[in-house]
Amino acid sequence: MLSRNPAVLKGNVLRDLRQPDNLMVHAINLNIGPGVTHDLVPHQAADQRLARIKERLNKYPNQVDPKYKLSNGILYSIDQKHHPFWRPMLPSTLHNPVIKYVHTSLGHLGVDKCMDQIAHSFHN
Repeated sequence: MLSRNPAVLKGNVLRDLRQPDNLMVHAINLNIGPGVTHDLVPHQAADQRLARIKERLNKYPNQVDPKYKLSNGILYSIDQKHHPFWRPMLPSTLHNPVIKYVHTSLGHLGVDKCMDQIAHSFHN
């Protein structure tokens, strides 16, 4: 988000915000790491759609769509066209809390910007 009055700027710099190097841009970091994804295991298990995909991957690992993989109990997906990297699949129970968190954290920006930010960390 662009801030016209960043708290870290003082004095003359604060008075002259026309200089491009004084605009501060902040992107949201969802901090998706091993600890966060580990918490997805019970949520993914409770999601019927994701549980079915996990079950098929466990029973028939070579017959399931190659866009899915299981790693340490977490179901991941890849979209070669738009996001060519593995992302954990977001269970339906977490859709609304994650959307609300990102929407609020980005300063109440629009739906497209929020969804784009989430898409870098999760597959929906």
